[in-house]
Amino acid sequence: MKTKENPELLLDYASGRLTPEEAAPLERHLESCADCRAFSIAQKSTWNALDLWEPMPVPVDFDRKLYAQIDQYEKSGWWAKLWHRSIWPAGGFGTAMPIATVCVTLAVGAMLYLPPLYRHMLDPSSPQIKMESSDLEQIEMTLEDMEMFKQLAPASAKS
Repeated sequence: MKTKENPELLLDYASGRLTPEEAAPLERHLESCADCRAFSIAQKSTWNALDLWEPMPVPVDFDRKLYAQIDQYEKSGWWAKLWHRSIWPAGGFGTAMPIATVCVTLAVGAMLYLPPLYRHMLDPSSPQIKMESSDLEQIEMTLEDMEMFKQLAPASAKS
């Protein structure tokens, strides 16, 4: 496992591609090296699983259906090709699913976390901001001062 050739040699051994003469020194090494032995056992179990696997049979009319779909796609307009490519690529929803997920997450977050921030405004028993008469007088005086400054401003600044 320490050199570049060893993993390849172990893979060949696990897949049964080594001759008995090539496999003998490797088997002696496997008796003393736990890392190589574990790697070899894992690879052999993978090869055994692959030997048991049987692919599904291909339907008889597979080629005809495939070429019909390709033909239909080629005859479709540019907008259909764009829609198909950007929203519905093979195997999933493409960009639509991440965008929808973000929108739903933001909506749920807004519903869960924003109402408690404004709850005190809706609660009639909570203290409200009350303006005193002195505050109203101060606002009135400020507005009068602003009006006075507008009258004193040069004619070019008024427009």
